[in-house]
Amino acid sequence: MQNHTQALGASRNQLWLQVVVVLAISTAAFGQKPAPHTGEADRLVPSEQFVIIRVYGSILYSTKHWGGEGALLAPLTTEQIDGWMKKCADNGVTTVLWRANCAGTLTYPSKFTGLAGEPPLPDPNEGMGVASVKQGWALADWQWLGEQCKRFNTLEAAVTAAHKHGLKFYLDFNTFDMVGSWCSPKTWPDGGDQNWDPDMWLWSKDQNRRLAGVPCYFDPKVRARRLAELAEALEYDLDGVALGFFSHCDGMSGEDRCAFGYNPVVVSEYKKRHQVDLLTEDVDTHRFYALHGEGFTEFVRGASKLVHKKGKKLICSTRTDGIHGWGGSTAALATQGETMRWIDLRDGKSELPLAAGFYLETEKWAQERLVDGLLCNAPYTDGVQVVRKLRDRVELPVYLWRDYTGYQGKVLERPLESFLTEVQEVRNGVMDGYCILVMQIIDHPNLRPDWTVVYAK
Repeated sequence: MQNHTQALGASRNQLWLQVVVVLAISTAAFGQKPAPHTGEADRLVPSEQFVIIRVYGSILYSTKHWGGEGALLAPLTTEQIDGWMKKCADNGVTTVLWRANCAGTLTYPSKFTGLAGEPPLPDPNEGMGVASVKQGWALADWQWLGEQCKRFNTLEAAVTAAHKHGLKFYLDFNTFDMVGSWCSPKTWPDGGDQNWDPDMWLWSKDQNRRLAGVPCYFDPKVRARRLAELAEALEYDLDGVALGFFSHCDGMSGEDRCAFGYNPVVVSEYKKRHQVDLLTEDVDTHRFYALHGEGFTEFVRGASKLVHKKGKKLICSTRTDGIHGWGGSTAALATQGETMRWIDLRDGKSELPLAAGFYLETEKWAQERLVDGLLCNAPYTDGVQVVRKLRDRVELPVYLWRDYTGYQGKVLERPLESFLTEVQEVRNGVMDGYCILVMQIIDHPNLRPDWTVVYAK
């Protein structure tokens, strides 16, 4: 097991190989104004539960390539994917969010992105934030994954299986998790149009380095490329799309403050607005992050048009402190909620110790009705109350996000009772939903207590 979950740093966000599951209990339908809080602990509420499946890990575990030492390999079949969906349905899940990306590739065919297993493995890997690390994938793992993804269209099979079991199916879009130097012209010269131009990542102030894996959404070329990927996926029978913020770069982007984001289009616009040359003068971090936030909102607008034109639903990640970004270990802990602060950091004066980041224009998304719901990160302490305040302000369904790991009989992040208390508050109607990020959807003896214990009634 440990051979396949090699840690690349102190934070769990730096785990290179993992299966991710997010599960949410909702007490309001997407796109509807949530009901006011009543405080009635015993009132009955409808519930909708989501699960995000990390596809590449599920494939490797299901086929016994990982975690099945001594067992015969079982090549991927549509029946195995059907089994994942049946397990979700049997445990009360109503909506699957399908996280199909893997190291800059996808686990289904795309004209914009390579298929997992196709690009060669660079060693060392210099495509994850600013880190240069020994390749985390074994060649045999990468080749096996690619062989399974070529057997049939996994996205098509998953949509079919989900609907067969009465589940709704959302694509969990890899908004910022484009890690890996697999798919650049330098390391994959045969990639053609499926390659990713590293100049579309965030640039350093000296214009020489790139924050590998994190796109610059202020760049119209980036938005166009990513929206084309999204439009391609919407040709499948999806019920909706989720813009996820999870990224392996969260804790791998260095400790230097405000080190990235100086792409030419950003530098030009900043100078036009503030008469400051970012390449030679000091940056106002808040103005800088606000500008990047405008660029991301433009992407959300584009995604909203595409998704809603198809009659589907769109949810987007956000945070109660108002800023999302990447850095070293401190930033990674804040991403999990362990060190996140209560206050809104979009105040023009708070210290922002991130290597790169942007203002979350959550209120604007709500005002323009760009999204139908929010997946929200919040502090560990009193997080429910903070999320409730955001929910009351934006008048959209909001789902509290938590990180959950059961390992060898223990819950690692926080006491199990903390999760159970928050879930009960959701069921009491304090807010619209609860989400947990866990290591594994497929049963494994090391990954217990299983995520289902959080939602057991």
